[in-house]
Amino acid sequence: LVYQRQGLRDLASETDLKSLEIALRHGDQLTAAKVYGNLGLLRSDQEDYPTAVQMSRKALGILERLGLEPDIAKKYTDLASLYTKMDDLVQAFFSYDRALFFYERIGDFDNLAKIHLNMGNLYRRQGKTAQARDQFKQAQSIFESIGELENAERAARQWRT
Repeated sequence: LVYQRQGLRDLASETDLKSLEIALRHGDQLTAAKVYGNLGLLRSDQEDYPTAVQMSRKALGILERLGLEPDIAKKYTDLASLYTKMDDLVQAFFSYDRALFFYERIGDFDNLAKIHLNMGNLYRRQGKTAQARDQFKQAQSIFESIGELENAERAARQWRT
């Protein structure tokens, strides 16, 4: 990630591939999942979304086998973002739905509300105003319940417009 942040994408990719090789050789599944995730981010930054999805799905598969629900939720969120960039809204909604399931299950209400905002924006993009409003209202309600009043107001502005 350090190389990636410095704009040294080739070096970042090379380092990640070496790390992945070592992790897989030693059976270190968690590190492998993290490296696949890093490779997905790198490919996304390069706007190679199909490869980013492939890397993210590999990371997700490992995370699911390990049962790491917070990481699973985050990876589904990442996938939804990638699918949105690819205009594959069916997969984006599916991924957001899965993220909602896990965020609710682990009690991460901040991210749960953020996913409702994202889904509201997708519905709005499709011209589905009623569904968008419902998602924005859910986000507002969750934000209010956890004391995130600034975000609650932001969500309220979304459904009023």
